[in-house]
Amino acid sequence: MYFFNDVEKKTLLGSILPTARKVGVSEELRGWNWFTPPLKPLYTGEGIPNYLVGAQYCATARDVFVARVRGIEGKSNIHAITGSLVHKAVSTVVLSYVEEGREPDFDEWWKREASIFGSLNEEQGASMSAQEGLKKFVKSAWNQTSSECLGALLARRSAQPYASEHDVRVSALPFLVEHKVDGRLLGLSGILSVDCYDYLHGVIFDLKYLRPGSAQQPWRRLYSAGYAIVLESVYEIPIDVGCVIYVSLVNNQLKVSRDIFFIGDDVRGWWLEERDKKLEIIAQKKDPGLPSKCYDACLYLKYCLGDQR
Repeated sequence: MYFFNDVEKKTLLGSILPTARKVGVSEELRGWNWFTPPLKPLYTGEGIPNYLVGAQYCATARDVFVARVRGIEGKSNIHAITGSLVHKAVSTVVLSYVEEGREPDFDEWWKREASIFGSLNEEQGASMSAQEGLKKFVKSAWNQTSSECLGALLARRSAQPYASEHDVRVSALPFLVEHKVDGRLLGLSGILSVDCYDYLHGVIFDLKYLRPGSAQQPWRRLYSAGYAIVLESVYEIPIDVGCVIYVSLVNNQLKVSRDIFFIGDDVRGWWLEERDKKLEIIAQKKDPGLPSKCYDACLYLKYCLGDQR
């Protein structure tokens, strides 16, 4: 999942990186300036996760109010479960290759994870046939990730036959997966989890499950932008490239597409606006009200439409 194809490599090298070098990023928007405006949070207190900053499912951000002010736990659904399982499958495979140089056993993993997600039942709209379809879909993502990792390892070993096994792994698979980082300098949670950071090429990856009928959305770039700013604040290294990986099912086949972009001033400024707006909702305990149209897969849909005040 975290390897670019030939066209994507050309896009990165021939367009995005030259743009980043020519245009650059305003110094005030680099994460290491977290102690000065506009990066310095207007409101302090309990930090929020980056996914709440980036999420634009609710037009009024009432999901933030319900989750953080009312303290309501969202009700999961088949789409959220699918996305979580794909994330776990991909990260499990990559970590196994990075740490052990081999693929783990899918059936054992599935048995364990499927038991954790006990809500995969009729109530969640997941019949037995749907569950089998979900397993097949997740396994497709698993197999593709495994093939890419194995191919990268074999290519690196053949190119550098005198390299140590450790050197082969960390250079062929230069990924920090589910990397935990502290976002409190920017008003976020103290334990954030980055899907993947390619530390040799300086790319932040964010993996998204694209449910049937959905389209890629520009706002999903906010997740990667937020993580880039956080990493800059903690490690004081510039990160200019983000990539949203969309995983979906098309004609019963796994489809993977990547949106690679320059994490420039525009997306950084957008992320800061969203962060400040949502921190204000929490700090002032301000109910922004229902949007004109609710997202049908919202985890808080039943609560909001039930108007349980």
